[in-house]
Amino acid sequence: RQNRDAVLVGIEIDPEAAAMARRTTPGAEVVVADALGPGMCPPGGLVDAIVGNPPYVRARRIPPDVRADLRARFAFAEGQFDLTVPFIERSLSWLRPGGRLGFVLPNKVLVSAYARRLREALTGQGDEGALVEITDLAGDETAFDGVCAYPVLVVVERRRAGPASRIVVAEGRLEGEVLRTVDRRDMRLADWRPGAPVRPDVMAERVWARTDLRRFGEVATAREAVHTGNLRTKLVRKPPSKRGAPLLRGRDVRRWRADWTGLRLREDLTPDRSVGEYARVPPPEFFEPPKVLLREIAPRPTAAYDDRGLRCLNKAYVVRTRTSPDPSRLQALAAILNSGPFDRLFRARYSAGSLRGGHLQFKPQWLCETPVPDLDAAVAAGLHTLAARSAAGEDLDVAVDAAVADLYGWPQGPTTGG
Repeated sequence: RQNRDAVLVGIEIDPEAAAMARRTTPGAEVVVADALGPGMCPPGGLVDAIVGNPPYVRARRIPPDVRADLRARFAFAEGQFDLTVPFIERSLSWLRPGGRLGFVLPNKVLVSAYARRLREALTGQGDEGALVEITDLAGDETAFDGVCAYPVLVVVERRRAGPASRIVVAEGRLEGEVLRTVDRRDMRLADWRPGAPVRPDVMAERVWARTDLRRFGEVATAREAVHTGNLRTKLVRKPPSKRGAPLLRGRDVRRWRADWTGLRLREDLTPDRSVGEYARVPPPEFFEPPKVLLREIAPRPTAAYDDRGLRCLNKAYVVRTRTSPDPSRLQALAAILNSGPFDRLFRARYSAGSLRGGHLQFKPQWLCETPVPDLDAAVAAGLHTLAARSAAGEDLDVAVDAAVADLYGWPQGPTTGG
């Protein structure tokens, strides 16, 4: 309904953008200011509604002094936070009780570790606000002129979430300036799982709820490998060079085996920080076999057992068991990671971290929470043998999926719908 007494106020740090906003929104009061500045308050006091699109500034692009200042002033600014966290915290403090906030945010705010405390506060552990609606636009590759921002629309109400609080989760598409809902679900806020798809996978959730299954992080580690920084041309040597250690890109890691294309890594170069060089190259022992390599970004979990000591760039993770590096257990772990059941479990909680083209991002902090069966039981079930035969070229996906499903105690099998 139109409110003739409503006052529209805008805050914009860029004077040119503010001038454009005044021209395109007659009657609005547009203030040139930093919304995150110390002591900043909305003109006229608390407000009924706030809409916005916080700037997408990645954590590593925030200057250290600015990061330290924001961390000191905002309670939820923790870890490798980006600007969305302090923007949400500041905006909620400007709302009257019952007022609402509507923001366009990157979907990683739903799953990343840096936003954990913020999510907890908005789902019942704080007075800052309660989530009331989330619409995922990450699957719409035309949204925002095709910019790879993976956006979600988030609505929060200034009140404490209670046992009866509800949330609407939806998948949307933009048609011009009109938002169309593709799928929608109204559910209890207490039942909502950050990062889960609109329609929950009931069978996968039953596996997630089992307390007898260990989490990936309890039995294995996934660590980032070579980060070339601004020295890629110096560190990475292309064929026909025979100097340096064999090096993989993320896309060279395929299911069951890695395809080395001839790239090599120079490991004797020390970055000269006095001239701004930076890179991170783990020592050779970091890559010693046996190990498992896992792609960071792929349409499904993609792991390869490595017994050659291959190096890899940081688009793949080096996975090792926390106990002694037994080849059979590592091969069994590769089979679990490559299986349909593990793929389905991961999607059940982390599909909101999806990227363009249906790809998923397999970050260590998400992997570490995902349930895995006992590795000794996996070896006893012959998973290590199935992995070795798969690496040799046999098509054993059905057998692997069945064996892993049995180890999970998967109800009704891994291909049953939720």
